[in-house]
Amino acid sequence: MKKLILFMLVAALTLGVFAGCAGKEAGVKALSINDIARDPFAFTGEIVINGVVSGFGQDEPSLFGLMDTEELIACKNFGCGAVQLPVIYVGDQSLPQFADEINITGSFISTETEFYFEATEIDVKRNIMNIIAPGQPIPTRPEPAPTEPSDETVQPEDKSENKTGDNT
Repeated sequence: MKKLILFMLVAALTLGVFAGCAGKEAGVKALSINDIARDPFAFTGEIVINGVVSGFGQDEPSLFGLMDTEELIACKNFGCGAVQLPVIYVGDQSLPQFADEINITGSFISTETEFYFEATEIDVKRNIMNIIAPGQPIPTRPEPAPTEPSDETVQPEDKSENKTGDNT
């Protein structure tokens, strides 16, 4: 999970500079992904961000990626987003679906090894899959990897052997 978050951070910081992003504008309720991409460290405290769910963490159920809504609608392809914001949801609402346009409330978390947006609230606006790919089914969230060992099974003791050495 740390490698995924680190990769998303590097992609956000590296590619965000080239995305031609606008700065934070006064009076805007929800910031776009491209609004924050140039300098996400400039945004402190609680903020609201708008974006589209573009992927999920395989081993972390509350981890998902968010890309810019307008950029996705314009290019109609989840692969075209220059910036993917890693989000970890810590609230108690249900998690969003793939291609949901959402507003998330929370703040950026930065440690020596990780950088992500910690969302405390999710407001699902709509699912935009029918806008970018009409008729296509909405992909489902991947199941988390099993945490219990499944290859190791304990074999019961074989009690059919005659312990006395008598074969009769």
